[in-house]
Amino acid sequence: HPRYSAKIWFGPQRLTSLEQIKLNFSRAFTHGHGMWWFDMWGGWYADSEFMQMFSKLYKICADGMERKHSQVAVFTDENCYFGLRGHRNKIWDVCNSLGLSGVMYDIFLASDFDKVYNDYKVCVFIEPTKTELMTACIRKAEESKKAVRVITDSDNVTAGLFREFFRSVGLDVPIDRNAVIYESENYIVFYAHENGEYDFSSDGRKTFTDLFTDEEITFPYTVTKTTCRLFRK
Repeated sequence: HPRYSAKIWFGPQRLTSLEQIKLNFSRAFTHGHGMWWFDMWGGWYADSEFMQMFSKLYKICADGMERKHSQVAVFTDENCYFGLRGHRNKIWDVCNSLGLSGVMYDIFLASDFDKVYNDYKVCVFIEPTKTELMTACIRKAEESKKAVRVITDSDNVTAGLFREFFRSVGLDVPIDRNAVIYESENYIVFYAHENGEYDFSSDGRKTFTDLFTDEEITFPYTVTKTTCRLFRK
C-alpha cells in the first residue's frame, strides 16, 4: 500500500497532541471505556513529554473509575436518512452541538428506545425525515412526560440553544460557553473549544485541581482553545 512507503507521520505539534491525548483519555476514562495508543509508523510518541504523560494517565486510571449516568438520551433511526438529497451528516451536526453544550448525553438507535428511555429525563430525537418508528417513539416519550426535543432536517440547533433548552427543563448546565464536559462519579473533564474566560461549576463548587498539572484552578478562568483539564471531584 502506498501509505506504507510515505514518510513517517509524526502527528500534530507536541502541545496540540498532548491536549488531544488528554481529551481522548479523559472521555474514555469517565465513560468506563477501554482504549489503546498507536503512534502509526513510529516516532510520534518518541518524546520524553509523551512518556511522562502516558505514565501519569496510567496512574490516574489505576485509581479506579465509575461513570456518572447522563440525563439526556438522543435517538435516531437509520431509515430517516434515506429520503435526504445530497450528503448531509445531520447526526454529526446535532451531536457536535450537543457535545459543546457542556451537558453529557447518550445516543441510541430508535429500535432500542423501549429498553432505555425510562432511564432518562430528556429525549432528543434527530429526525431529518419522518419514519413510523420515530413517530411512535416521540409519542411515547411525550406521553411519559419526558422533556422532548425533535430536530428536523431544517433545524439548525447550536450548542447555545441546547443549553437554553436544557436549563428550561431543569437540567444543571455547568458551563456558560462552548466546551466539552464529561463526568464520572469521581472526575470531571473540561475541554475548551474557544479562547477566553469560562465560568464552570459542579455542585456549586468552582475550585478544582488539575490532575495533569497539579495546578489549582478557580473559575471564572481564562484558557486557550483546546486546553484539556481533568479534575477530581
